[in-house]
Amino acid sequence: MSSVRILVVENNSIVAEDIIHSLNDLGYEVIEKAKTAKDAIEAVNRLQPDIILMDINLDGEMDGIEAAKRINEKTPTPIIYLTAYSDGKTFERAKKTHPHAYIVKPFVEKDLNLAIDLAIHNFAHQTLENDPDIVPTEHIVKDAVFLKIDKKFIKIPIKDILYVEAARSYCKVRTSDKDFLLTMNLHAFEVKLNHPNFIRVSRSCLVNVTRVDSFEKHKLQIGEIQINISKAYQEDFQKRFLSV
Repeated sequence: MSSVRILVVENNSIVAEDIIHSLNDLGYEVIEKAKTAKDAIEAVNRLQPDIILMDINLDGEMDGIEAAKRINEKTPTPIIYLTAYSDGKTFERAKKTHPHAYIVKPFVEKDLNLAIDLAIHNFAHQTLENDPDIVPTEHIVKDAVFLKIDKKFIKIPIKDILYVEAARSYCKVRTSDKDFLLTMNLHAFEVKLNHPNFIRVSRSCLVNVTRVDSFEKHKLQIGEIQINISKAYQEDFQKRFLSV
């Protein structure tokens, strides 16, 4: 579990510091601030942020809209546009880059928090269909699950998940140090995750094979945790486990 990592792109140093202060208060990690589009693109390539707060009006040859376009051509990332102008022409141009949220300056901390929530939601659901039966408070994005706790998102890296088990209409994610209850069922999680390292070992359990220490026909071991492998899944488990 870790904080959501945010890149702030803002050409006004005072405004940038205010934004960083607000993000820190909300519990997010600002990994870097950039003043130009060129610096923003370089920072994305180097740091792989979870979210980008992108000022539209930047100094230099490229503005924030062009920077966002180039970033998403190479490294799709949730982008929240920041702008002091809300004119129709700017908005229409920005809209063509499919931003995940949009904030007009000046804004309050609540607006920032809502924009982050919206950006993560929109980015996660660009290529994934919503489960019609639930409204999840978490989203599977790139290599992590973003889980909302106490009004902010925390990040659970996929590689840190040991296994996922059914809990009625929910599912429980087990990591090495903590359990998390997700508001989606196990089937929905498996479909949305769609990751080759996760394999069903029973109707109620999905295992990260990279975390398996040993296995026999009927059971496997992850640290001190023993998990049974149902008869119907044994052959498929061995084939997929050995092919991962």
